[in-house]
Amino acid sequence: MFKYWMKNRLLFDILVPIILVLLIAFAFISPMFESIGEANLMQSLYNNDKLDFDVPSPSYDQIAQLEAETSIESVFPYFYTEVDLSVNGKTRETNLFFSDAFDKIDQTMYCDERRIEVSKETYSNPIFVDYEFIKDTGAKLGSTVSVSFGGTKIDFQIAAIYETNTYYEGGAVLAKWEGLQKDTIMAISPKLVYSGAYIQSADHGQCKNYLETQYKPYGRL
Repeated sequence: MFKYWMKNRLLFDILVPIILVLLIAFAFISPMFESIGEANLMQSLYNNDKLDFDVPSPSYDQIAQLEAETSIESVFPYFYTEVDLSVNGKTRETNLFFSDAFDKIDQTMYCDERRIEVSKETYSNPIFVDYEFIKDTGAKLGSTVSVSFGGTKIDFQIAAIYETNTYYEGGAVLAKWEGLQKDTIMAISPKLVYSGAYIQSADHGQCKNYLETQYKPYGRL
């Protein structure tokens, strides 16, 4: 009996402290790994995109003016809104961006270097989502994502998945400014102007000086 008690008691006394140490260590290490992951995503964002500046509310005419400036390499205008997107029976409040400049998408956080997966299918109304959206909704390539504007339901299909867009809290998704979504939103807001524009500079110093001294957000005026 004594030998049995010694054997099991010693085993208990040895295992319990080890388990406690592991649990405590995990409690401290888990947030650390999470922080490292967030830091890596931020590093990936700023290492891989070509986004030097983000200017507010340019008018339509200003896009051509910005592109004509010698210190500016490329301009990616966008429309932005927060909406409830539905997929797989789940609804998620999401930062939704539209752009009519998809030929310049490689200067943004939706560049090839940050792409995780892309569909081999061609969709009539594609949407690009980030990993945060996939993680929260369980969606996948080809999943239908729906949104409603003014009572009009618009369906998108997930065409590509990217690393989490840490530039915005909660991530963001991107779709083309064309077709039904453009017609529907413009019918609701006929005077809608760009929310902003990502700027890729040809000369960072000169571009910064130009934007700080000469740029005015005419879209707001």
